[in-house]
Amino acid sequence: MTPQPPVGIPARPGSRATRLSLAVGTTLSVVCFGVALALAFAGRPEGGGPMADLGAVIASAAALESWGWATLGTYAVIASPVAAIATTALEHARVHDRRTAWTAAAVLGILGASLAISLLGR
Repeated sequence: MTPQPPVGIPARPGSRATRLSLAVGTTLSVVCFGVALALAFAGRPEGGGPMADLGAVIASAAALESWGWATLGTYAVIASPVAAIATTALEHARVHDRRTAWTAAAVLGILGASLAISLLGR
């Protein structure tokens, strides 16, 4: 007979979506960094610009410049854990694990405030 968790504690909150968001983000970042490395080895122009200028990043990637692809990889590395935390909050809210859901939401709030302060301080 399998031991049961105490009443009120879910047996195992769903984590498939959290794992998937991390796997997709990691895969995207590896692909972007791989393309950047291949372009650098192929002797393509490096490109460059401010990382916060999404238009310049996309234009650089479209022009097959390594800087654009490396920056997209950096975006994926940064966005992956944020997406995983958001997914964790939703998954735990779905199974009524309020403490974990609110903790994940609070972490997202702190990350959002940090981003806002960073962008306003420029």
